[in-house]
Amino acid sequence: MQMTYCLLTIAMACCLSSPGVTLSVSCNHKDAIYAVGEEAVLSIAATDDYGMPARSGIFCAGVDNFGPEEIVPRQTYDLAVSNPVEIKAKMSKPGFMRLSASMDKVTNIVWSVAVSPERIRAGSQCPRDFDEFWKAAVARYDAEVEEDIRLERSLALSTEELDVFKVSLSATRGRRIYGVFSRPKSLERGPFSLRFGGKGAGPSSLGRCGRPGQVALEMNVHYYDAPIGSSKKDNVERQKKENAEWAKSHPAKRCEYQFLGIATSREDYFYYDAILATRRVFKWAARQRYVNAQDIVYASTSQGGAFGLYMAALCPEIGKLVVCVPALTDLCGFKAGRMSGWPRLVEAQLDGSKAAAIANAPYFDAVNFAARVKCPVRFVVGFSDTTCPPTAVYAAYNNLLSSDKAIINGIGMTHFVPDKYYYMLDKWLESEK
Repeated sequence: MQMTYCLLTIAMACCLSSPGVTLSVSCNHKDAIYAVGEEAVLSIAATDDYGMPARSGIFCAGVDNFGPEEIVPRQTYDLAVSNPVEIKAKMSKPGFMRLSASMDKVTNIVWSVAVSPERIRAGSQCPRDFDEFWKAAVARYDAEVEEDIRLERSLALSTEELDVFKVSLSATRGRRIYGVFSRPKSLERGPFSLRFGGKGAGPSSLGRCGRPGQVALEMNVHYYDAPIGSSKKDNVERQKKENAEWAKSHPAKRCEYQFLGIATSREDYFYYDAILATRRVFKWAARQRYVNAQDIVYASTSQGGAFGLYMAALCPEIGKLVVCVPALTDLCGFKAGRMSGWPRLVEAQLDGSKAAAIANAPYFDAVNFAARVKCPVRFVVGFSDTTCPPTAVYAAYNNLLSSDKAIINGIGMTHFVPDKYYYMLDKWLESEK
């Protein structure tokens, strides 16, 4: 059964404050969802420091398609003439209409509405040899790379109830990737559920993942050892060094890990090894005697959300999946005339390398992995998320193979997921299948 949740309402719309004036946005549909060709009425209200309608002030606003297409040209509005200000807009194809407003050179407020979001599709086609490529990649990795999984107990993170370890394993070309693994000290009480999460740079503190009664695994995507307890400053320096090393042989306009290697080959892209190594350590954790094979879940956000789609496609053991504002979706969204998903991969390549990047990017587009996910799934999308745009998130959601899926529409939500959503999703993960 397909369900759609919409938990943010107009009352929680975004606000933009300038000295003495606060702007807020709402629309004439409570769920902020419209049909293709239907007119949306976007209302911008201004209040003063006392919460009363502002009588003076100038702001600028316009509407686009969450990309380069201008729907309502940006113009100036005078609060002395009208407050609230209504802007009417409509689109002739599925997508999102993004209103941006600024006042006194203050950072823009972004607020969007959906237009037939269930019909949004990715900007590129899935490669015909997608499944063959990843099947061969997994087989080659398993045959050529020794498993060599190492655990190092962390006294700093271990508790009376949990043993916490730094975990590492071998990748190709003599590299290793790292993460954090925890398990209850009293293994006789098992088998336990396995909760798998994904992270970005630096060491993990286990966050929501480590808890009594569960085995937990969180992995980083990087090839440097970031000791547990190391400072953010030190990890930033480690990542800069890693970026510089990769950029020597994989140049791009932007020399950060998420852009590097895609224009060289599929196997050279930064995430290639991270995907295969993460799959391996997950498989290792799933087969431990104290893990309940019937109770394995994955939950993560942004880059970790993308890895959730990767892992659920490659690891059928995963029984439930939570994906919040996933990155690496709709990597060629620009071909559909809108903003591509994070990290805007093709756009970050040198001009002479873009054709190769366009050919290789679909093999890492989480939209294509979503079409291989069969387990129950819950998504979260931020309607005002300019990091992982809602068009890209919906492209992945609409491509899910799972018959049991639902999405939380965060109206006014940026690239930040409120705790109450995590709490609700945790309750779903812990419920019986």
